Amino acid sequence: MEQARIVTASEPLQIEQIDLPSPPPDGLIVKTAFTGICHSDLHQWQDKIDLGGAVLKFTSFPGYKGVAGHEISGTVYSLGDNIKPSDDLQVNNRVVVYPWIGCQQCQYCIKNCSNICDKRLYIGLLIAGGFATYVQVPHKRYVVKVPDSIPMEIACMLPCSGITAYSAMAAAKPDVEMVTEFEDKKMIRYKNVHKLKMFYRAVGGDSVFTYLPTPKGWNEEFKNQIVTSNRAYMILSGLNLYHITNPCCYTGLCKEEKLAVARQLGCDDTVLWSRDKDEKTIMEDTVKKSCCKQGFIAIVDFVNTTTTFERNFGCLRKNGILIMVGLFGGGAQLSLPRVVMDSKKIRGVYTGKIDHLRELLQMLTEHRIVPPPIKYFQLNEVTEALQMMDEGKMKGRGIIKFGTISPTTSKETNEAKI
Repeated sequence: MEQARIVTASEPLQIEQIDLPSPPPDGLIVKTAFTGICHSDLHQWQDKIDLGGAVLKFTSFPGYKGVAGHEISGTVYSLGDNIKPSDDLQVNNRVVVYPWIGCQQCQYCIKNCSNICDKRLYIGLLIAGGFATYVQVPHKRYVVKVPDSIPMEIACMLPCSGITAYSAMAAAKPDVEMVTEFEDKKMIRYKNVHKLKMFYRAVGGDSVFTYLPTPKGWNEEFKNQIVTSNRAYMILSGLNLYHITNPCCYTGLCKEEKLAVARQLGCDDTVLWSRDKDEKTIMEDTVKKSCCKQGFIAIVDFVNTTTTFERNFGCLRKNGILIMVGLFGGGAQLSLPRVVMDSKKIRGVYTGKIDHLRELLQMLTEHRIVPPPIKYFQLNEVTEALQMMDEGKMKGRGIIKFGTISPTTSKETNEAKI
């Protein structure tokens, strides 16, 4: 088998030929079809995450493998000896890999939250990941079969990008529903409940499947609006979705064409945080987009730097929630009394449960999803893809394509047969 391994930080990945491993007794070997290139892979390649006063180095983890890639779809190549032929998993089944491997004994794993298990292993970090032609999965519970109607290049993005956005929306759900219930009672007064808005933070080439339907449990009114609009990528039906790019974060990630792509994919509006504007103007221009200009109910920060955190927190309305997802890093300052007086909330969301992955796959069989632009790479082109992401030149998502499988999306497009 072939793998692309990180040998030295920010240097070209080394293409290696190694022996194909045997499947674990309760696990399997997956033949990789597609692997999404996530921003976490970029952090790993650079071997650093800014923790705000300290630096996390991936190479410091005991057992670090150096083979990244945790967004993996493929086919079952071989099964472990303990998997019976009668089990609901067979060779050649189309599957997607859930990469967050837990101990299966702690309070988190018992609730299917292995993504936050204290002893979790991580396919693509401590277990060799999808930057390889084959992937060893420790247990069959960590793969989910992919329905025939879902393209494999779309499925590969769900285990991280998909469930992260989905989990963030689930975290925002109670706060948003509380406010929308109140606003619905004032519909005649405001005439348009759709003025209720959600402020959404995304950057460049790492925002796929943040255009998702609402999580399971949203009321029928919201669900019906999703279906009738034929825009299943609207995260919160009944709320406007905003993509904000931030020139203060990373040079090149904040060009107007990035916002144009977001609008083409169905965003109601966009805001450019320009270096030419002072902080007060940026905040005012952003808050003007919110319901009744009071600030936003919920903000999901998929970047999460010092600048984005402080601006986003300032753009919340009273009792609003800031959901932190991104790992770009840094520290932040905020007024502690203001947190109390305005009853604002901060919540971190780290990927999502395997249940969310199953729900997303079911959702994709029921709703039309318009993916972002996709650019395909061969395994020996991964370094180029990481460099493009680092320089902000990836308009949508980069995906490694293996073998002779023909993707249902073209070389660089956002049209998919779903």
